[in-house]
Amino acid sequence: MVKLLGPIRARQVTLVIGTGLTALCVLLVYLILGASTSSVNATTLSPGCNDGTTCFWDQPSYSGAKAFFDGSYCCGYHYFGDVEQWNSAKNRLNGRSVKIFEGTESNHTIKGCLDPGDNRPDPGRFNAFEMQNSACGS
Repeated sequence: MVKLLGPIRARQVTLVIGTGLTALCVLLVYLILGASTSSVNATTLSPGCNDGTTCFWDQPSYSGAKAFFDGSYCCGYHYFGDVEQWNSAKNRLNGRSVKIFEGTESNHTIKGCLDPGDNRPDPGRFNAFEMQNSACGS
């Protein structure tokens, strides 16, 4: 099952906008593509990731625009599309791992797998993820 997440439209997802041209461009894309149907909140930049979520940033080392997802996104493949590219990730989900990918469901490269508590400051660009009810090595 593939769920196209662009534009972000689920109430569990919040975009956090920091400073810089990239963050401004990401915000404009969200607004143009349908922010009226999404839950987009512009607040201060935050490198943190709350318990019970997995977080993605558009820049390496947890900077720039941020989106986060709770456990309700388990267990399908979620594709952001070609417009959105993410560059760092943290997993704070209890009991769920998160795989990150570049590409579509049928043609992709696995960029990493994050067990609960794991961080990937610079795994390379990715545009999809999948939550699992098992550890990365399972």
